[in-house]
Amino acid sequence: MTILEDQDIQGNPSAPPSYSNLPDVPEDIRHVKPTNYLYIVRSFGLIDDTYVIDPTYEPTIPSYMLPKVKEGQKRKNLCLCSTFGSVKADVWIRAGSARGMSAEKHEKRRTSIKASSDCRPVTVKHAESGNPFHLVCDSAASVVVYLPRTFSGLLVTGTDLGSVRYSPEVSARLTVLSEINGIRYRFLGDYESSNWDKDAEHWEGDEVRLHTGMGTIRVAFLDEEWPTIRRSSWFFRCILLTATSLLAIWVVAIVS
Repeated sequence: MTILEDQDIQGNPSAPPSYSNLPDVPEDIRHVKPTNYLYIVRSFGLIDDTYVIDPTYEPTIPSYMLPKVKEGQKRKNLCLCSTFGSVKADVWIRAGSARGMSAEKHEKRRTSIKASSDCRPVTVKHAESGNPFHLVCDSAASVVVYLPRTFSGLLVTGTDLGSVRYSPEVSARLTVLSEINGIRYRFLGDYESSNWDKDAEHWEGDEVRLHTGMGTIRVAFLDEEWPTIRRSSWFFRCILLTATSLLAIWVVAIVS
């Protein structure tokens, strides 16, 4: 009897279709189950995976399995944090995918993503989705982000002792807004038609905020080839920081 019921459910035309069988699902993610409010927080170890996020999906997750959210804040749709490990994520946003619905036939919602590491590089590839998103990446080492060409929004980068590099094609589409105390504000995309300047404080479109302590921030489009960051530059910055700290201590000792 149970077998017959299972067969009946699978053959029921009212049941949602399998996500992997939808015609508009790219081959790269056909076997990745969509989810939402996914938190992966580790002290040690690499985080390296492909994620499909459905911002309209409301999974039933017990509160004790998720970190507490401060009053007035919203939970991240995807949060990847490692203290001593690097983070490498290939992120796809597809609204309605958790219920087997085509992304083109579902409402668009802004998706919030965070990726961070205290000691190692952070690399995020964001596939083209048509959904607005807010991405925050933070690392003491390098931060590398690949964006879809449909990106149209604010790009904020900040470093303490590092550097910022934009690919040639990203640079060609940047509008310089300001630079204050090492924080660069740029608009990537069609600034004139975005209407961002009319309500910048309540902007709900695309937005990326990147920060590194001593590493390099690199921003490119998904289909661009981007040279890898040499380890020697990271090592050199560590030596430079140590030397600077020792020099400061020596100067203070002499003055006192």
